[in-house]
Amino acid sequence: MPSISVNAPQANSVLNSGDVVTVAGVATGTPQVEPSPGHPGHDAVNIDTVTVALAGPPIEASLTPIKVQPHQAPAVTFAASLIVPPAGGNQQLEIVGHPDSGAPVRKSVPVIIQTHIPPPPWANSQLAPAGALPGAARLTAIAKPVGCELWWIGTNGTVHGVWTEPGPNSAWANYQLSGGAAPGGGITAVSKGGDLMEVWWIGRDGSVQAAWHDGTWNLYTLAGPGSAAIGGGITGIFKGGDVMEVWWIGPDGSVKAAYHEGGEWKYYPLAGAGSASLTGSITAVSKGGDVMEVWWIGPDGSVQAAWHESEWKHYPLAGPGAAALTGGITSVFKGGDSMEVWWVAPDGSVIGAYHEGEWRTYPLSGPGSASPKCRITSAYGGSLVANLMRVWWVDAAGTTSQAFFDGHQWSVSPIGVGANPAGATVGVLFNPDTPSAFWALSDGSLVDAFPPEITLSTCVSGGRGLRGTVWLTLRKDGSTHWHGDVTNHEAYGYNFALSVFARTNTSADIGAAHSGSVAGWGEPGSSNDIWDEEHQANPALATGLAAYRFSALVLKLEHSVDVVDYLKAAIDAIFDVARVVTLGKFGVVVLIGVEIGSLINTGSLVPGTIIAGGIPWLAGPGGIFVRALLTATGSNGRHLTEAEYGWANDMVFRGSLPPIDSFRITNYLGWDNSPFTFPTFGGQTLVNLGSTFNNLHASASDEALVIHELTHVCQIAHSQNLQFTANGIATQLTNRKHAYDYGAAGFVYTDLNLEAQAEVVEDWFLGTPAKAIDPPAIDRRHHTGIKMDGNSPYYQYITNNVRVGRF
Repeated sequence: MPSISVNAPQANSVLNSGDVVTVAGVATGTPQVEPSPGHPGHDAVNIDTVTVALAGPPIEASLTPIKVQPHQAPAVTFAASLIVPPAGGNQQLEIVGHPDSGAPVRKSVPVIIQTHIPPPPWANSQLAPAGALPGAARLTAIAKPVGCELWWIGTNGTVHGVWTEPGPNSAWANYQLSGGAAPGGGITAVSKGGDLMEVWWIGRDGSVQAAWHDGTWNLYTLAGPGSAAIGGGITGIFKGGDVMEVWWIGPDGSVKAAYHEGGEWKYYPLAGAGSASLTGSITAVSKGGDVMEVWWIGPDGSVQAAWHESEWKHYPLAGPGAAALTGGITSVFKGGDSMEVWWVAPDGSVIGAYHEGEWRTYPLSGPGSASPKCRITSAYGGSLVANLMRVWWVDAAGTTSQAFFDGHQWSVSPIGVGANPAGATVGVLFNPDTPSAFWALSDGSLVDAFPPEITLSTCVSGGRGLRGTVWLTLRKDGSTHWHGDVTNHEAYGYNFALSVFARTNTSADIGAAHSGSVAGWGEPGSSNDIWDEEHQANPALATGLAAYRFSALVLKLEHSVDVVDYLKAAIDAIFDVARVVTLGKFGVVVLIGVEIGSLINTGSLVPGTIIAGGIPWLAGPGGIFVRALLTATGSNGRHLTEAEYGWANDMVFRGSLPPIDSFRITNYLGWDNSPFTFPTFGGQTLVNLGSTFNNLHASASDEALVIHELTHVCQIAHSQNLQFTANGIATQLTNRKHAYDYGAAGFVYTDLNLEAQAEVVEDWFLGTPAKAIDPPAIDRRHHTGIKMDGNSPYYQYITNNVRVGRF
């Protein structure tokens, strides 16, 4: 019989729609058979054409004959390139060989098509140094109501933890929980609400050790020495109150269990000796009340399971050879009787099974996708997509992947490299829309990874019937997505405006606002207000992604007849919150939103400055607002006098200063009572000098200060990208230590940052270095000691750059 074998693509390969895939293999006919008594014989059967189809019309492949010996079956190699169609999910690649006689021969290859473009790798930071974790390190993590907690077993058997929570000090905090753990043993944890949590792990002696947290950590032994397989798995669930249940693999391959109820632990065997792989994993879900389900790897590579509803019942989820004996298994509960389970197969594929009335299995990712020794994990939920699922694993080459289900189909993409193929990858949700993942690298270090965009969300609740949700997404390039859905459940309508504020712990925080109206159910019109805004990349936000995921949206809502100008009140609320959280620091807020931009363009927000909470905020380009301080109330500043303007031009700038009415000096100050200059949107550049603005010539240092700030005026006037320049000013105002640094003459002036450029001019004007914020930097500056010295090695920058507007 003719036959077809396919070399590429492999079964269950993940293909991206729009990509070009080559289908290749061998099509074999049948050999010539000589006539013999009772048999008529026949000529050789050749394959004339081969067609290939993938969710579309077939195309003809090119054929290349293979040289064979006489009386052997004639064969050809075939190859065809096709564009993967936008048909997501599980599909069949159909290859049909057409012989010169007889019926066609067919071959089907299952593939997975993802219509999403794989996102770029996740960014990461180091949580533990090289050598901290063993090769087969086990990790566990929980998302608490506020923040996240992660634990791992180190190479020396210590149990380490790190935790974080939203707020101004949202860095990871490290601590050591205990010692005596098995370096290759399992560890698991549950959140019990608030700051209550419990952790269990396998000890070096096969015991099951534990710790619970209620303000402080308390250690206890759950099961004595010899109770658990050293390399086996352990899992637990929280069922409400102080009720918990834990399962682990025994040293004889049994599945043991303990539950906590009524203030004490009680024990029972879930499965007898020889039921589980001693090196495999175990996973469980709570389905509410006393209903729960547990899955583990059997000693024959099967996937075994047990479910409890008044009593335990056992069943096999997958037969022998389905799962790698050293691989992981993970699960999620989706409500009702809906669950999903994933495990690693011996060939490195990732297999899934879901239950909706009955169990169905499917390939999530093809052979070689995962290391048979890795421990996988999963997460479920989201406010934007209710049934969103994520699964994480590591392949044999150390590439970490995430599978993502958006409610319609799966997409699989790499998110990192360098992981230990025998280690664990743990994913967790900081909030319903913000994932993070953790894994051990091959050098034994531990990384914390996060995606190239982070979404924060919060609920809207006002009056008797105003309800909804808002989302604010920040991306790696500083672009944003502002989205909301507000509904009225009352008979009468509402006018409303709302705003959100979020910290990034970098040079700029984020604010967004929206106003609208919703009709009551007894009125004409829509009772629903949905907005969806995309905003281009803003350089002020481009460095804020890492900290943004630790943040939270602070929401302020004005509605009904409480306020005349709802949007103005909502925007004021952003600055009121910012004023509190930025404390004594300079403070930078980026406002996004179509309505906010419209207000700034029309001047409804005063061009130049707005006052919120008694504090002036300077409105810059790109929605960048910087917080200022007053040295005297009631001052609107002033223009330079003709004499002052002429003095600055004659002494230094020689015509590069912009027109006298394009900038204004004020008594504002910035962080640490420092002068600063900032361009305002639709208004003048504000040169903020504090009390110096009353008398620019009070002292030599006052004059030098003025020259420094007027250099910034020149930079702004000659800027090709004012938004970028404003961001540079704001960033340096909040990170001042090295902003003024420059060295011996010979550098390229345009390579310096904005503050260093201005510092060169100020120091040349004085003839000696002026600032000592970073004392060693002073030693690298070689001025002559003569004011405005034409023979100074730095004079070249005055003539070749400052006076011709080249910054």
